[in-house]
Amino acid sequence: MAHYLRITCVLFFGLTVGGCPPAPEVVQPTPPENLGIVINKFCNGLDKNTAASDTVELLVLQKRLDARGILLKDFSPKTGIEDYDNGGGFVFREDTEVWANIKAGTFIVLSWSNKPVQKFGDTLITAGLLNKEAFREVGTGKNNLFNIAEHDALMLKYKGSSFAKEEGCIHAFSAGLTNEQQDIFLRSTPILYSTSKLTKDRPYAIAETRTPERKAYVQPQGTAVSVFRLPEGKSFGQAHSLQNQALVDWVRRE
Repeated sequence: MAHYLRITCVLFFGLTVGGCPPAPEVVQPTPPENLGIVINKFCNGLDKNTAASDTVELLVLQKRLDARGILLKDFSPKTGIEDYDNGGGFVFREDTEVWANIKAGTFIVLSWSNKPVQKFGDTLITAGLLNKEAFREVGTGKNNLFNIAEHDALMLKYKGSSFAKEEGCIHAFSAGLTNEQQDIFLRSTPILYSTSKLTKDRPYAIAETRTPERKAYVQPQGTAVSVFRLPEGKSFGQAHSLQNQALVDWVRRE
């Protein structure tokens, strides 16, 4: 009996002094350097004066992404510094459930249309930016113009970020900007960019994914990392190179 009591006391003492098993680790929001979602490519539509045919492709890199409240911003197509931050944007609606839990490796293709949200398994979501059930339109109140142009930058911003400038930037992708514009608006952002502008013959800005890592989407200024052609047989909603496909496969396996 005494032996039994000694064992019981030891067990009880171990539990009380050692404590309970540690609580599950709290999952923190993805920090900017981890880039939970990036701009993978975009296209200037056929009519340079309107947003017709403009298309943006995003790529989810985070295992489970809640995109509700994220802002997609287009800087003004005007090239003057005083007008550059007067563009328009769209917020992923907080009450749209399809944005709540998006798997890594999913392409999100957004067009200038009223098309409804369509989900194709865990690999592709398509939607129209003008679909009011999927997006809220936002802007500065001046031009409030979403229109991809030959000199442009697109930016993803965290939920709750103000529209102005680069505050809250997750990722940016620019084409054809001057060094002055880069320095004023994009100097502190995770950015992928090229100094070449979009043209009628080469209207696409495409991420040159060189390694299967998230950091492939962030390059130091002075390094051109985008090309302006869509490879034959490729389209929006799919990888555009072997390296880009390797990245998609890599994040899907994580």
